Amino acid sequence: EGLGNRFLGHIRDVDAILHVVRCFEDAGVVHIKARPDPADDIAIISTELALADLAQVERRREKLEREVKGDGELAPLLAMARQIEGCVGAGKPLWAFEGRDDPAFVALNQALRFLTAKPMIYAANVAEADLHSEGAHLRAAREAAAGQGAALFTVCAVLEQELAGMEAAERAEYRQLFDLPGGGVERLIRESYDVLGLISFFTFNENEVRAWTLPAGSKAPQAAGVIHSDFERGFIRAEVIPYAVFAAHQDRNAIRGAGLMQLEGRDYVVQDGDVIQFRFNV
Repeated sequence: EGLGNRFLGHIRDVDAILHVVRCFEDAGVVHIKARPDPADDIAIISTELALADLAQVERRREKLEREVKGDGELAPLLAMARQIEGCVGAGKPLWAFEGRDDPAFVALNQALRFLTAKPMIYAANVAEADLHSEGAHLRAAREAAAGQGAALFTVCAVLEQELAGMEAAERAEYRQLFDLPGGGVERLIRESYDVLGLISFFTFNENEVRAWTLPAGSKAPQAAGVIHSDFERGFIRAEVIPYAVFAAHQDRNAIRGAGLMQLEGRDYVVQDGDVIQFRFNV
């Protein structure tokens, strides 16, 4: 609030954008129009992001046109800047740009941090009464999100605020009594992990349990490096317990005794939920 277009600069460093879309009617909550229009709200924000990207790439293209006269190696960047300008100028987001893997695009994106190249997650903020149904507002938001190939989930912010003030047992009872879905924050985390291609693995000792985040498809040494660079540098092996095995036995010694502990080397691809103990030597 109060930042105007400077706000867009603040979100250029994020890995994904969460857009909370109003999908409820309430005369007591101000909206810029007479009534909410989720599809139009989404279109307005999408246009603002595109215009910000267009301004960025136009300035870079003009600079490259001057610099390329003295440095021919900048020609691929200039050509890509023109392609990007054409794409965004035609109203197309850069997440749909076919040349995203081109080294010139990667270089420009690293420098300019295009907003429309970032994955978008939509949270449809609905009334509590609409959590188990799909009204016109939610349908409009879902269609608009689908048109962008973006994820959308529903949340009732008023209900989440109420639940946040309850004790854990009371919160669970309330959800069961009214058949409410899981917490909005938890669902947001899951959606974010999916969109960003992330997983978690766990480590524990007598004092604490820790969850660590890394890209899906990472191998054991990379996972070790998330904890400490020495772990990766001196990696020997990983003692892995799949989450389902740990949940069933809940004791490392019992799991080892049952022969369910997996001894994995450098090529092991870490799975979501793995419980791992790393052996290393530096």
